[in-house]
Amino acid sequence: MYPTVFKLKNRATIIITAKQPFVDWLNNHPLSKTDQYGPTRLEIVNHEPHVYLMPFRENDDIDHMVEVSKPFFLDAILPGYFIYEKDWPTQRDNALFDQWFTVSWASMVFDLAEDNIEKEEFRS
Repeated sequence: MYPTVFKLKNRATIIITAKQPFVDWLNNHPLSKTDQYGPTRLEIVNHEPHVYLMPFRENDDIDHMVEVSKPFFLDAILPGYFIYEKDWPTQRDNALFDQWFTVSWASMVFDLAEDNIEKEEFRS
């Protein structure tokens, strides 16, 4: 039996994956630790990409919405690696984001669960 499929009409999915320069920065960071497997690798960092639901209406310009959100994405991603903002690059702008990450998106988002989406506040 297949579940009921619900299309989320007011959301787009933003998927952010790292590029090699981000991994190089991680590996060269003074607080970076190498485990028994060696330095962090790109495929490890991208094993679970960062995925965001973003408000979306049919006529919205997702590319523009992503562009203006890049500093937010940086501030959301970096605490997963180094907790304190003092350990992050001081200039976190669109140019740095573009150097470190790739963005893809989809406006066709489907929910295969029949229960409601639960939300939990997350502070980076």
